[in-house]
Amino acid sequence: MRKSVLASSLVMLPSLAQALGLGAIEVKSALNQPLNAEIAVIQAGAGEAAGLAVDLAKAEDFARVGIDRARLAVPLEFAIGENARGEPVIRVTSSEPIREPFLTFLLDVNWDRGRLLREYTVLLDPP
Repeated sequence: MRKSVLASSLVMLPSLAQALGLGAIEVKSALNQPLNAEIAVIQAGAGEAAGLAVDLAKAEDFARVGIDRARLAVPLEFAIGENARGEPVIRVTSSEPIREPFLTFLLDVNWDRGRLLREYTVLLDPP
């Protein structure tokens, strides 16, 4: 009986160990254009990406990791979607052009099983 319980527990571990992660940011815009970028959502379970809440991190989170939130001159918008391959992504956009060649921000992702803070730096090339 103990062996079967142990074996059952070990079979369940891989599914418990999988956590949500974020990939690199893929920028699709250039300097002096509104930001258009995507971040891959990695290891999201079936339907898990739909339950994500994504936003810019709070000022105290920025301060804790040593990023100056005040340098973020353009408001960013975040939305959950799918890329051309049907994989979940976070779309990062702005309605205003980005005038600085680089942009650093801290992303706050929440879902029913956890929270993730991740720093991104975007390097924008001239058009």
